[in-house]
Amino acid sequence: MRDAAKYAGSSTQHFCRIFRRETGQAFTDFAATFQADRARRLLLETHAHVKEIAIAAGYGSIAQFNRMFKRIIGVSPSKYRSATHSEDASVSRCPFCGSPCPPWVEGLVEN
Repeated sequence: MRDAAKYAGSSTQHFCRIFRRETGQAFTDFAATFQADRARRLLLETHAHVKEIAIAAGYGSIAQFNRMFKRIIGVSPSKYRSATHSEDASVSRCPFCGSPCPPWVEGLVEN
């Protein structure tokens, strides 16, 4: 967050306030979602071990990765990956590309 504020040429507090006003969400929530999405893409596009993906996506530990991924995406990283190779009905599918997506996406797109 400090680096983003510095890049924007403002204090951390001011940056966070402006970011929330302009986007409607806290910078920390945005960053966590961005990080989980990066991990999600790595799970889809590589055969790397979940621990390697956690490190590549910037998580400090596998436990932190599992906890945050499930909170943001809605399922564990392992379940998400296995759902991409099967038709697991408990994982929502993107209406555009058919890949698994977080539950909050369902409300954004009308069928």
